[in-house]
Amino acid sequence: GSAEIRLDAHIGLARAPLDTCDPSEILRFAELAMCAVKDERKPWRFFNAALSDVAVDRSLLESELRQAIDHGEIQLHYQPQVDSRTLQIMGVEALARWSHPTRGMISPAIFIPLAEQVGLMPALGAHVLRSAVRQCAQWQRQGRARRIVVDAYADFSPEIGEIVDGFFDKRWIDGPTRPDKANGAFCATTVPGVHPYVLMS
Repeated sequence: GSAEIRLDAHIGLARAPLDTCDPSEILRFAELAMCAVKDERKPWRFFNAALSDVAVDRSLLESELRQAIDHGEIQLHYQPQVDSRTLQIMGVEALARWSHPTRGMISPAIFIPLAEQVGLMPALGAHVLRSAVRQCAQWQRQGRARRIVVDAYADFSPEIGEIVDGFFDKRWIDGPTRPDKANGAFCATTVPGVHPYVLMS
């Protein structure tokens, strides 16, 4: 059979001498304009000085995000999951939140796509998973068992089994059941008693 393939082109334009006379800067400015076109879903656009400011800020934010992950500054907020019939709390969903020391709260809609674009999702996902399991273990010790749901991204999923195995090795979570992996994208840990568990889906 035949398949139809559609190709889209994105064009970034920089002008000499209006934008710069430096050949290397012309190429960089055109690339910045092209990246902006992709974000804006337009076919083309000209470079302007604001794009350079955005690029500088994005580069700085990337560096700060790397430091935030390394230093454990990405915090988890837990959103209750309620059974609509009984109104009982069935568990919680772990939500990553970044409270920047000078920028304030940075939306996940900003830092998660940035992490995906610059290859930080494995590190961010591992940090979130470790934090969630620590919290699960703390609730277990306090006799307040909870199910915690953690979203895992495709490029992080293959590492989940190894990370959770490490939790058992370190005895962060007690229990006879090691994670079961299905298609490399889901695993669950069960703990004695009320069986709180951590889900990655």
